[in-house]
Amino acid sequence: MAQATDEAATAEMPAGAQTLDNVFNMPSSLGPLPNSAKIIKSTNDASAGQQAFQITDTKNQVGAIWSKDDHKMDLSHDQTMSMWMYFGGSPDTVDGSTGEGMAFVLQNSGPDAITQGISQKMLPGQTLGVWGLDNDTSASTSDIIAKKAIQNSWAIEFDEYNNSDTTGGNNKALDNGNNVNGGHILASYPGDSGSYKRLGINATSAKYCFRLIHGNMINTKTGKPTNIINPDSPYNGLATKLSDGSWHHFTLSWKAPAINETTGTMTYTFNDKDPLTGLKKPVDPKYIITKDVDISKLNLAPIDSTGSARKVYWGVTGTTSDVFTNNVVAFDQLPGWLTAAANLTIKDETLNKAVTDNSQEQNATSQVNSGDKLTYTYKLTYTGGTQAWQDVTTALPKPNGVTFSTGTITYAQGGTEELTAAELNGESIGHRLQLPLSADNKSATVTLSGTADHVTSVQNVAAAKHEFTGANQTASVDSPAYTISPGSLTFGTVNSQSTFKETALTGTNQKVWRKDDWEVDVEDTRQVGSQWAVTAQADTLKDGTEPLRGQLHYVDSQQADHLLGKDAVTIMTQTKKAGENQTDVTKDWNDNNHGIYLAVDGDAQVGHYSGTITWTLNNVPN
Repeated sequence: MAQATDEAATAEMPAGAQTLDNVFNMPSSLGPLPNSAKIIKSTNDASAGQQAFQITDTKNQVGAIWSKDDHKMDLSHDQTMSMWMYFGGSPDTVDGSTGEGMAFVLQNSGPDAITQGISQKMLPGQTLGVWGLDNDTSASTSDIIAKKAIQNSWAIEFDEYNNSDTTGGNNKALDNGNNVNGGHILASYPGDSGSYKRLGINATSAKYCFRLIHGNMINTKTGKPTNIINPDSPYNGLATKLSDGSWHHFTLSWKAPAINETTGTMTYTFNDKDPLTGLKKPVDPKYIITKDVDISKLNLAPIDSTGSARKVYWGVTGTTSDVFTNNVVAFDQLPGWLTAAANLTIKDETLNKAVTDNSQEQNATSQVNSGDKLTYTYKLTYTGGTQAWQDVTTALPKPNGVTFSTGTITYAQGGTEELTAAELNGESIGHRLQLPLSADNKSATVTLSGTADHVTSVQNVAAAKHEFTGANQTASVDSPAYTISPGSLTFGTVNSQSTFKETALTGTNQKVWRKDDWEVDVEDTRQVGSQWAVTAQADTLKDGTEPLRGQLHYVDSQQADHLLGKDAVTIMTQTKKAGENQTDVTKDWNDNNHGIYLAVDGDAQVGHYSGTITWTLNNVPN
């Protein structure tokens, strides 16, 4: 027996669609039994008031929710949907102490569909409200149990309990012989006799019972995707379980059949988001399953070229028995209603580059510098559906180390609105869009402009989930992790060989000016107001061992002449200005009164003279 009453379901509920009661029906009764499903609301500050469905919470229950007629899923079009699922328990929950589980179901039977034959005397238990009831001890063929399942259906079960009792007649054998040793996920057709296999005749009581064929099963205890042909094949899996006290994200992607065909594919992915942050996370391939789904088994015709809809009810069922738990589901992307997407680009305007993620590898585009101008640009796109995306509110975590000064929303149909200073300065930037997104107004661009704060050491800006939650849909995008650097002061390009113009000696003192091959660049990515100075020293010019009769000089911007020798001469000082990251020290030199020149004495000898100038870059305190 398991303790089903806990607060984690509501206190830790991740963000999703806010309003669900206008999407689903909850029949008051399921066959002769009451429907245990009910709406609960989040108490998590990040999703306060959000609705979810508690399917079960105590023993011997059956619960179901079904989409309303105007929210059916159209299988003639590609669809994506996702949900958060909670199976009770805690990290210390012992396997086999919770049950029975939930199932996601597509069905074409009706708005109150449920396993047939259930009653107070024959509780649904292992059926999860969708599989066939195995209570007929004389049933020798699987079509008998299949007829008691929800007809014209396809289901994915999230089974918390191993039912492997072959006594017969007690509806407790569906997991027998399937290499099940804990929670597991699998998909099949509940109303198809091919989904079941007779276990045989019990030697003492001569009673029949059946198992559910568990092909392509995800064993959530071991992470093992079981192939029923060779269930003991080697694997390297991730260990997790369903009833662990945490929320689990589940995404389904439907690829519709081609014209004149009935077979599409459903790809489902388990644990693809972090329940605490909502961020997408890497998924082991063992938790990604793609299954063919034949819609003719749901009593639907092949897809035609006229675009005729192929709609089915969709929803969640669940049951408990003597083992029970708090089974809850919250939706964050609904099929058909509307589809929307969000993306984000971050640009360092100062360095004119896109900011990318550094979670895997540090690189030049994953670092910005103190004082850099940054622009966060979010693009919300309405891609289709039967409803407009209403009452969209932003929940944009303010990046640590970035201060935003302006925020603007621009709509595709025209018009803009501004975010207030109070909104921009909150820990999370919350703003309600004044206009819905729809076929007539397909996008909104949210632009936040700001500056990287001044830091004295490298500061990490963590990845975060940025959400746009409407009354009927949620879209999110993850921001990249990057760093803010205090900046650096270095030489850029410094020509290794620079020359003077060839000059004919006249026997008198002469000035020899430079050729155009002098360049000394300083790169300063520190904060505005930082200062630096470049100095130079020179040794004697020589032709072999013969010194030149002459000396290097430097004329500064004030036309003061400095002898350039072993003592350092200041060539240039600079105070950092906004957007000024590179300076060529030689840029303003000329041949008349600014820069380095060679003073040659009248008694100098003809030759090819060379020497070394040492450039030094100094960080000058303010």
